[in-house]
Amino acid sequence: MNEFSILCRVLGSLYYRQPQDPLLVPLFTLIREGKLAASWPLEQDELLARLQKSCEMQSLATDYNALFVGEACSVPPYRSAWVEGSSEAEVRAFLSEHGIPTGEGPADHLGSLLLAVLLCVTSFAQPAYITYRVMRMLGRILMLTVRGITFSLFAFGAVTMIAEWKRIAGPAWKKVLYTFTFPLFMLTYVPISIAALVGKVEWKPIQHGIAKVQEERESA
Repeated sequence: MNEFSILCRVLGSLYYRQPQDPLLVPLFTLIREGKLAASWPLEQDELLARLQKSCEMQSLATDYNALFVGEACSVPPYRSAWVEGSSEAEVRAFLSEHGIPTGEGPADHLGSLLLAVLLCVTSFAQPAYITYRVMRMLGRILMLTVRGITFSLFAFGAVTMIAEWKRIAGPAWKKVLYTFTFPLFMLTYVPISIAALVGKVEWKPIQHGIAKVQEERESA
């Protein structure tokens, strides 16, 4: 674990959890025994020594509640309390969008944000996360591409239908319907083209009878 990760883990846990939380017992044990200074990345030996001497749980809990707990606390530990116009939902949505899990507590709590940064640092370098991000990006690109092609085909079909409205035989409702289904019809060429590349193609003559029907109509 690098120095930045140590800072995020220790400070995030201390800000997010009450001092009497059982999960903090190992950390406070290191502080009482003076062993945290050996791995603490900042030059704060004097402060750590003072903390070691005054590491009394009841006093720490009282100070923690006065500083961070309740509406009348001295220092609200929430981003929304310090950044004008921000909200907890905004932070939660951002973390969820980037694949960072959020608990039931406020997502914009200073402690939870430090722990989220820790998760980012430890997970961003993992192959599984990189693969996830790449696949997600490719999925977005594919969706945008399909959306753009569909809109372009619809616009092309609509312009053609308007220009050739009188020449196209059929009721008006069918013309409108075919304008909207035209992109779907054209997209069927994608699997057809793939099948033509890998499949065995055989020539089969197609009997066309449209000209004969048209001649019969004109003679009638």
